[in-house]
Amino acid sequence: TVLTRYDRNMSVQVEAWCAATSSAPGTALLDALDLQDDIMRALESDRTLSNNVRDIEIEASAYDGQELDRPSLGLAVLTLTVLYTETAGD
Repeated sequence: TVLTRYDRNMSVQVEAWCAATSSAPGTALLDALDLQDDIMRALESDRTLSNNVRDIEIEASAYDGQELDRPSLGLAVLTLTVLYTETAGD
């Protein structure tokens, strides 16, 4: 019997920077959280990625750029584990 379907997973890290909307303390972190939420909503709206993927697991963190020597910037980091099935050997 020839096996033609294989379950696979792939990890992808997405780093997204955004400019803070004001100079008030904590604004960069809040803006990074907003960006993170936008990215997660976009992925969750079609997590099959046009029927190529079964599911996506997301681990997310947000940072104030001041902590990373990037004042007035926010950083959103998302690690995606993409679960998909590959068809081969047809």
